[in-house]
Amino acid sequence: MSGRQIRITYEDVQRALEELSILEQLIVDLQNRLTALNASILDYERALELIDYISSNPSDLKVLVPIGGGGLVEAEIRFSGRMKVNIGQNVVIEAPVERCREIVSSRKALIERSRSQLVQTLNAYLERAELLRSFLQRVQEAVSSARQAEGGKAGA
Repeated sequence: MSGRQIRITYEDVQRALEELSILEQLIVDLQNRLTALNASILDYERALELIDYISSNPSDLKVLVPIGGGGLVEAEIRFSGRMKVNIGQNVVIEAPVERCREIVSSRKALIERSRSQLVQTLNAYLERAELLRSFLQRVQEAVSSARQAEGGKAGA
């Protein structure tokens, strides 16, 4: 090493520990949000698959519909050539299949963009947390070395 010394105060270490603690909480929160977004994207993919299936197979489709509490009821989907889709704020419209597909696809794309932004933010937080951990590790090693050196001088 060059023998160069850098002074790090107790306050510097405290700030690093506080920032790391906050980052770790944010990272957990972002990971949970990412899990929710992934589940939502999967739901939209399933919806698109069902739209495609129903529109290409116009015969009645038997399905099980959840009614809550683990209960299911058998139902038939009759395809009329049009579908209903929630366009937001609990507003439902009836539209041709292709328009409904466009709306669902658009929502899925919006969620995928949100996921992409979230992943970028999460990666930035993970990098910063790693830098802080590395800094704190080096401080700990320096303190241990200094204590060992002092112990060696006291014994001489």
